[in-house]
Amino acid sequence: MIKHTALLNQLRAEWEDSGYTVTTEGQNSFALRGSAATLAGKPDLIALRNKEAVIIDAKTGKPQPSHSAQVMIYQYAVPKGLERYRGLEFRGQLAYTGHAVEIPPEAVDREFVRNLGALVQCLGRDASARRVPVLRHHKG
Repeated sequence: MIKHTALLNQLRAEWEDSGYTVTTEGQNSFALRGSAATLAGKPDLIALRNKEAVIIDAKTGKPQPSHSAQVMIYQYAVPKGLERYRGLEFRGQLAYTGHAVEIPPEAVDREFVRNLGALVQCLGRDASARRVPVLRHHKG
Protein backbone atom coordinates (compact mmCIF):
# COMPACT_ATOMS: atom_id res chain seq x y z
CA MET A 1 0.00 0.00 0.00
CA ILE A 2 2.81 2.43 0.83
CA LYS A 3 4.61 1.62 -2.45
CA HIS A 4 1.37 2.13 -4.38
CA THR A 5 0.71 5.51 -2.75
CA ALA A 6 4.29 6.63 -3.43
CA LEU A 7 3.99 5.57 -7.09
CA LEU A 8 0.67 7.41 -7.42
CA ASN A 9 2.14 10.59 -5.95
CA GLN A 10 5.12 10.38 -8.29
CA LEU A 11 2.90 9.79 -11.34
CA ARG A 12 0.54 12.60 -10.44
CA ALA A 13 3.45 15.05 -10.09
CA GLU A 14 4.96 13.94 -13.42
CA TRP A 15 1.68 14.34 -15.32
CA GLU A 16 0.97 17.72 -13.68
CA ASP A 17 4.52 18.89 -14.51
CA SER A 18 3.73 18.02 -18.14
CA GLY A 19 0.74 20.38 -18.12
CA TYR A 20 -2.08 17.93 -17.42
CA THR A 21 -4.90 18.40 -14.96
CA VAL A 22 -4.95 15.22 -12.89
CA THR A 23 -7.81 13.79 -10.87
CA THR A 24 -7.35 10.97 -8.39
CA GLU A 25 -9.19 7.78 -7.49
CA GLY A 26 -11.77 9.40 -5.21
CA GLN A 27 -12.72 11.87 -7.94
CA ASN A 28 -12.87 9.22 -10.69
CA SER A 29 -15.58 6.89 -9.37
CA PHE A 30 -18.13 5.81 -11.98
CA ALA A 31 -21.10 3.46 -12.15
CA LEU A 32 -22.76 2.37 -15.40
CA ARG A 33 -26.17 0.93 -14.65
CA GLY A 34 -27.45 -1.55 -17.19
CA SER A 35 -30.54 -3.74 -17.33
CA ALA A 36 -28.72 -6.77 -15.90
CA ALA A 37 -26.02 -5.29 -13.70
CA THR A 38 -23.95 -2.24 -12.75
CA LEU A 39 -20.34 -1.84 -13.85
CA ALA A 40 -18.41 0.39 -11.45
CA GLY A 41 -14.83 1.35 -10.76
CA LYS A 42 -12.32 4.04 -9.77
CA PRO A 43 -9.28 4.61 -11.99
CA ASP A 44 -6.18 5.67 -10.04
CA LEU A 45 -5.53 8.79 -12.12
CA ILE A 46 -7.13 10.58 -15.04
CA ALA A 47 -4.95 13.12 -16.83
CA LEU A 48 -6.48 15.72 -19.12
CA ARG A 49 -4.84 18.35 -21.31
CA ASN A 50 -7.04 20.04 -23.89
CA LYS A 51 -8.79 17.08 -25.59
CA GLU A 52 -6.07 14.58 -24.69
CA ALA A 53 -7.34 12.18 -22.04
CA VAL A 54 -5.36 9.42 -20.33
CA ILE A 55 -6.38 6.85 -17.75
CA ILE A 56 -3.41 5.81 -15.62
CA ASP A 57 -3.44 2.79 -13.36
CA ALA A 58 -0.47 2.28 -11.04
CA LYS A 59 0.76 -1.25 -10.35
CA THR A 60 3.57 -2.19 -8.00
CA GLY A 61 3.44 -5.93 -8.66
CA LYS A 62 4.29 -8.05 -11.69
CA PRO A 63 2.42 -7.37 -14.96
CA GLN A 64 -0.74 -9.45 -15.38
CA PRO A 65 -3.11 -9.72 -18.38
CA SER A 66 -5.97 -8.63 -16.11
CA HIS A 67 -4.26 -5.25 -15.62
CA SER A 68 -4.71 -4.37 -19.31
CA ALA A 69 -8.33 -5.55 -19.25
CA GLN A 70 -9.00 -3.37 -16.20
CA VAL A 71 -7.65 -0.24 -17.91
CA MET A 72 -9.56 -1.06 -21.11
CA ILE A 73 -12.78 -1.32 -19.09
CA TYR A 74 -11.99 2.11 -17.65
CA GLN A 75 -11.30 3.48 -21.15
CA TYR A 76 -14.72 2.26 -22.22
CA ALA A 77 -16.72 3.16 -19.12
CA VAL A 78 -15.32 6.50 -17.90
CA PRO A 79 -16.60 8.64 -20.82
CA LYS A 80 -19.99 6.99 -20.46
CA GLY A 81 -20.18 7.05 -16.67
CA LEU A 82 -18.70 10.48 -15.89
CA GLU A 83 -20.41 13.45 -17.49
CA ARG A 84 -17.29 15.65 -17.53
CA TYR A 85 -15.52 13.15 -19.82
CA ARG A 86 -18.37 12.54 -22.30
CA GLY A 87 -17.18 12.46 -25.88
CA LEU A 88 -13.50 12.07 -25.04
CA GLU A 89 -11.43 9.20 -26.37
CA PHE A 90 -9.07 7.84 -23.74
CA ARG A 91 -5.75 6.18 -24.09
CA GLY A 92 -4.65 4.04 -21.20
CA GLN A 93 -1.41 3.57 -19.35
CA LEU A 94 -0.35 0.88 -16.90
CA ALA A 95 2.36 2.45 -14.79
CA TYR A 96 4.61 -0.14 -13.17
CA THR A 97 7.62 0.70 -11.04
CA GLY A 98 10.29 1.45 -13.63
CA HIS A 99 8.24 1.16 -16.84
CA ALA A 100 4.86 1.87 -18.41
CA VAL A 101 2.63 -0.01 -20.84
CA GLU A 102 0.53 2.07 -23.23
CA ILE A 103 -2.95 0.96 -24.24
CA PRO A 104 -4.22 2.81 -27.33
CA PRO A 105 -7.87 3.80 -27.71
CA GLU A 106 -8.18 1.34 -30.61
CA ALA A 107 -7.73 -1.56 -28.15
CA VAL A 108 -11.28 -0.90 -26.96
CA ASP A 109 -12.81 -2.12 -30.19
CA ARG A 110 -16.24 -3.57 -31.00
CA GLU A 111 -15.16 -7.09 -30.07
CA PHE A 112 -13.91 -5.94 -26.66
CA VAL A 113 -17.14 -4.03 -25.98
CA ARG A 114 -19.25 -7.01 -27.12
CA ASN A 115 -17.30 -9.39 -24.85
CA LEU A 116 -17.54 -6.99 -21.91
CA GLY A 117 -21.30 -6.68 -22.43
CA ALA A 118 -21.67 -10.46 -22.56
CA LEU A 119 -19.66 -10.83 -19.35
CA VAL A 120 -21.74 -8.23 -17.51
CA GLN A 121 -24.97 -9.87 -18.77
CA CYS A 122 -23.73 -13.26 -17.60
CA LEU A 123 -22.78 -11.94 -14.16
CA GLY A 124 -26.13 -10.19 -13.88
CA ARG A 125 -28.04 -13.40 -14.64
CA ASP A 126 -25.97 -15.65 -12.38
CA ALA A 127 -28.05 -16.26 -9.26
CA SER A 128 -24.93 -17.07 -7.25
CA ALA A 129 -23.25 -13.78 -8.21
CA ARG A 130 -23.83 -10.51 -6.41
CA ARG A 131 -26.90 -8.64 -7.50
CA VAL A 132 -24.67 -5.72 -8.54
CA PRO A 133 -21.24 -6.83 -9.80
CA VAL A 134 -18.53 -4.29 -9.18
CA LEU A 135 -15.24 -3.90 -10.97
CA ARG A 136 -12.94 -3.67 -8.00
CA HIS A 137 -9.70 -1.77 -8.17
CA HIS A 138 -6.91 -3.99 -6.90
CA LYS A 139 -3.80 -2.27 -5.61
CA GLY A 140 -0.48 -3.60 -6.83
